[in-house]
Amino acid sequence: MRGQKGIRLSSVAFLLLLLAPASAQDEGFSAFAGVQFAQVIVEHRIIIRVPTLVTRRSAPPQSEIQWKEKKAERCLPMKTVVGAAIKRPDSVDLILSDQRRVRAKLDDDCRSADFYQGFYMEPTSDDLLCADRDMIHARNGAMCEIDSFRRLVVEK
Repeated sequence: MRGQKGIRLSSVAFLLLLLAPASAQDEGFSAFAGVQFAQVIVEHRIIIRVPTLVTRRSAPPQSEIQWKEKKAERCLPMKTVVGAAIKRPDSVDLILSDQRRVRAKLDDDCRSADFYQGFYMEPTSDDLLCADRDMIHARNGAMCEIDSFRRLVVEK
């Protein structure tokens, strides 16, 4: 108990000395003559990780769902992207929180195979993922700009 009080008092005394006004130097506190104060700003970076969903092929390939591409908006809310699937070599199929799918067509020099382990998106000021503006980052270091989005519907 005695040691704890000593530590508490020492801590309080130290804080009081740190908080002493600058004019205190004139009043005999010459021990603070060389003390400098600094401000530290901690910045952080937020990255959104999107997992690639692994599909098991227990059924024959002919029973696989066929998707038809339709016109889509230029941007979509980042918070709705919950997963991805790789179905073609030039694009990544984004799975949205309401179970819709949107195909993100990649630049000509990008391969969807780079995104098999998932990818990252950096949040934007408007919280939108937009074609011809934003990039997705593969875990292997590849970065690809999204050329366009296409809405996917089940072909009947």
